[in-house]
Amino acid sequence: MKASTSFKAAVHLPLLKAMLLCIDDDEDVWECEKSFLESFSYAVLTGPSGRRGLEVASARSIDVVMEKMSLAGPA
Repeated sequence: MKASTSFKAAVHLPLLKAMLLCIDDDEDVWECEKSFLESFSYAVLTGPSGRRGLEVASARSIDVVMEKMSLAGPA
């Protein structure tokens, strides 16, 4: 019996686009992160502060939050 070298998927699942939120006080950093992640088909929102990030997250359904650990000022 000869082994098959090809594979055909029997099930086609829809691609789900994750919503990411990038928070950083350096605009160059979050614009770079946004461009990089969008190249992998992620939907990316950005915020310049923890406070603004919370506003965005409360208004949208966010799957992943990426935040700079040393943001200055109150959250």
